[in-house]
Amino acid sequence: MQEELRSRLRSLGCLALALALSGCDAWPTVVNNQTGAPIKLRYLVDDESKWSGGFLIAAGKAQRLAREHWVQDIVGVHIEERGKTYALSFRDLTPMRQSCPSNSLARRLKLAPDCYVNYLGDGRLRGSFEEPKGLTFQNLTGP
Repeated sequence: MQEELRSRLRSLGCLALALALSGCDAWPTVVNNQTGAPIKLRYLVDDESKWSGGFLIAAGKAQRLAREHWVQDIVGVHIEERGKTYALSFRDLTPMRQSCPSNSLARRLKLAPDCYVNYLGDGRLRGSFEEPKGLTFQNLTGP
C-alpha cells in the first residue's frame, strides 16, 4: 500500500514539474555569426504569414531569435551578407533541423535544449545542441 502511494506521489510530482516547466519562456534558437562581417537575418516560421523583422548580427556575435521559435518551425531564411542575399527554403534547412532534433512534446514542455545555429558565411548554416566556445551575445539594440 505504501509503495503504491509513493508511486502515485512520484507521478504527481513529475506531472507538477512538467506543468511548471511548460509555463517557462523559451528563447531556444541562437544564431551565431562566425564570419568577419555583419549579417542581416530574416526568417519565416510555419504558423505565421509574415517574415520576421531583420536581425542585424555583428561579426563574431550571437543573437537569440524570438520566444518559442524553434528550429523545427522555421520554414525559410534570408541572409544578407556583404551585399549578397541568400534565400534558404524549408528543404535547404533540413540538415539544420536534423542536427537539433526534438519532438513537439519536448518543445512544448521546454525540455528540448537550445539549438545553436552557426552562420559560416556564403549562406551556410550548421546547427548543434552544443554551445560554441566563446559565444558572445550582442545587446538587443544592435552590435
